[in-house]
Amino acid sequence: MEGILVINEFLPRPRTDWNGDGAVNVEDEFVEVMNIGDQAVDIRNWRLDDGHGGSSPYTLPSSMLQAGQMVVFYGSQTRISLSDGGDTIRLLRKDGVVVDILNYPAVNEPDRSWCRLPNGRGAWTSACRPTPGTANTASGTETGTMTLNLGYEEESETRTCLLPDTLPREILQAECESQGAAVWNSGFWDAETGEMIWLESRDKWGVYIK
Repeated sequence: MEGILVINEFLPRPRTDWNGDGAVNVEDEFVEVMNIGDQAVDIRNWRLDDGHGGSSPYTLPSSMLQAGQMVVFYGSQTRISLSDGGDTIRLLRKDGVVVDILNYPAVNEPDRSWCRLPNGRGAWTSACRPTPGTANTASGTETGTMTLNLGYEEESETRTCLLPDTLPREILQAECESQGAAVWNSGFWDAETGEMIWLESRDKWGVYIK
């Protein structure tokens, strides 16, 4: 048996400074590659990408990955953008053959990674706690939450932001970081006709959503 490389874990939506550069942003996204074979592998010229039409492929540097060893590549290094709205992650051999691939759906929770449980050969699950460079671990919870300060000292609300990072920053800020959260919620719209909904108003003019 020889060395066998697989994608072992990846994080599309970080909320922690995983790469340790002092900032929390898309550069904290990471992909972890593992050698599940019984021999060392030189990973030079293997590549990672997010599918056809996505970010430019990242060519792995020369390094001997021992049997059972893992290596982590952060977004600050790869420049691969893993979309919160759903995307593809692939590992390609030196000759361009795809050896590992996963198409994942929209990511609703920050700091929830996709990982194999158990490491290397297990099934993929999205209920993982990010563990770059160490053994994969289930998150232990079914849902994640984001606590938003609504501007009142005695009041706060816990809400999960469901919008993907592919949306403009202005929309993300209005939805997830202000008192106007959930303005996109489909419950504000007439599901049958798609028409605007009139709201009660104390002002002279009616208030509606268009």
